[in-house]
Amino acid sequence: MFNEGDSVAHRMLAGRPVIVAGDGATPWTLTRPADFAVPFVNLFGEDAAFGEDFHITSDNAYSWDSIYRAIAAGLGVEADIVHVPTDTLIRYHPDWEGPSWAIRPGQLCSTTRRSSALLATSRARKISAK
Repeated sequence: MFNEGDSVAHRMLAGRPVIVAGDGATPWTLTRPADFAVPFVNLFGEDAAFGEDFHITSDNAYSWDSIYRAIAAGLGVEADIVHVPTDTLIRYHPDWEGPSWAIRPGQLCSTTRRSSALLATSRARKISAK
């Protein structure tokens, strides 16, 4: 489920079920690289950005169920979604517990950082709009 690469697509194409944590209603943003790149590059050299964290994402949030159904539709198949309580997933994979931004040994990059320490999106937009 986490850091699976394209195994979700392979499972869908094979007609196998895919796991979604919880009830599948948790919102998540999907951000195109081009939509991320412009504000990210505009932060370079900005004194106000130095030492700060920014959360640059799309304004739209989608449920995990809708994301997986969209992937399946793009592949021309139906999504066989199996909801598994988060506590059950953590019981079998204890390393999945904790903040989503934690970098664990062997990871090449972190997932989207969600923390109250991040600056508001409006501040990031204000600086990146310069």
